[in-house]
Amino acid sequence: MESEDNEIDLLANTKLTYSQVFDLATSKTSDENSATLQNQSIWKILILDELSSLSLTTLIHISSLRKHNITLYLSLNSQREPLASAIAIYLIEPTEINIQQLIRDMTNRLYDAYQIDFLYHPSQEIIQMLRKGLSDATIRSKLLKMCVFHLNYIVLEEKLFCLNGPSFEDLYFSSENWSLYEKIAMGLFSILKTCKIRPIIKATKGMSQQVASSLARLCWDDHEEIHSLSRPLLLIVDRKIDFSVMLHHPWTYQALASDVFEYESNKLLLSGEPALLYELDKTRDKFWKLQGDLPFNDILGNIEQSVSDWKEKYDAIDKNFKETIGDVAEITEEKKILDTHMSIASRLVNEVHARNLHNFSQNEAYLMHGQTPADEEFLKNQSENDTEEFKQDLLRYEIIKFLHGKKENISEENILRFLESTREEVKQTTKMKLITGLAKKLKDNLMGHEQWFPITKFLYQAMKNTGTELETYDSMEEKGGGYKREFNEAILFVIGGGSYTEYCNLNHFSKEFNKTVIYGSTEIYSPNKFLEQLKKAK
Repeated sequence: MESEDNEIDLLANTKLTYSQVFDLATSKTSDENSATLQNQSIWKILILDELSSLSLTTLIHISSLRKHNITLYLSLNSQREPLASAIAIYLIEPTEINIQQLIRDMTNRLYDAYQIDFLYHPSQEIIQMLRKGLSDATIRSKLLKMCVFHLNYIVLEEKLFCLNGPSFEDLYFSSENWSLYEKIAMGLFSILKTCKIRPIIKATKGMSQQVASSLARLCWDDHEEIHSLSRPLLLIVDRKIDFSVMLHHPWTYQALASDVFEYESNKLLLSGEPALLYELDKTRDKFWKLQGDLPFNDILGNIEQSVSDWKEKYDAIDKNFKETIGDVAEITEEKKILDTHMSIASRLVNEVHARNLHNFSQNEAYLMHGQTPADEEFLKNQSENDTEEFKQDLLRYEIIKFLHGKKENISEENILRFLESTREEVKQTTKMKLITGLAKKLKDNLMGHEQWFPITKFLYQAMKNTGTELETYDSMEEKGGGYKREFNEAILFVIGGGSYTEYCNLNHFSKEFNKTVIYGSTEIYSPNKFLEQLKKAK
């Protein structure tokens, strides 16, 4: 009998699904055209739309594609030349604009054969549109397969994912909310299908409840047999639970790097001269995986120690090259990784001192945990600083002050109006009564004052499974009885945006309490990107 606490492996399961997509074009089929192709040397190319391209960027390397006999990948919307004797694998969303482009490609005979893989189930309108486009027998004969997968999400790390929208702006300031809720539910349903799990779904009221209700119906209507006995928690919450964390100046390594520099799809762009681009993959970069959640003031010392350890290994290599060639390759790659982090850390040190980021971070931490800022003297020394970076840093700080009881110096009327309308809800959530004993678990990692953020506290309470204030759905059956056990696994999903700061805090929590927590959101924002979203408040 399987354990009820099987760990959710989103990354491995998603990679496995993509491997199945790539290998389908050469799998056995009764179609004569496909049988003919299997007797030839098959050349496959991959055609991607925006979502599939973003998803694959963080999962699959070019060398991995070649293992599946894929020699080329192209954008669906790019100018493409005809390629004879090639199987084209279209990995796309089933949208009207994508189907139109697909039909044009087939009509123009760009490729010898076609495999269509939809990232999620197409609507009846899309199916009819495709059927009409394939009405010509000659065109239809070139279609090898058409398959539906559940891949409308992006895995950024082993325990981090996003849905590539909808944005905070669209969710809070759009009149088309119901269709957005359905889109979010479909994305979460794909996560559950890929991992083959049936969670207990809990949600706060409002849009979170709407999404949870839609997701539950999708699960109830799905008749695939799930053999895993794992019953994790899926907690769906609204971004209103905590705005401060989205604007906070972080102090942990990964969150700080994602704030100071441009960090998208696991690629970090260092500004300055020269500009440097690094791909940071925790499956291959042990330093990034182990050190990313640590306070930045520890990182330089840890890099120095890692370099010292590396030098010892290098000096210990046996002179017999044939016996140590594997070791040479390994330590060469290790040194390359350490050089990368030395470069990142050096640039970060300069930015921290130039922008007083350590002072912003510490004072915000005091405010966010109900205390008085330690020292604001650094702001007086910046009175003549008119750089765009400082203006953004100061505005973020002032909004956090406002959210926690102070209104002075908030100059953006549109932001003030928006925050006024939500402040009471935020205030009540932030001051939510914690379970007895949680306070004893708080740790002081961030300049002596890091504690669990509101969303982490909320997750802790939900995983204890003792409260009744959340809307609850059993994804296995509509009239399912209450699930009474404490949860050891959870997927925490935030509607309206997530951050690396919050992700890091949850990682600390999961290690402290020996829990498995996967964090996801509609989008992952840097603090300044989220500030841009707030500025659009009407």
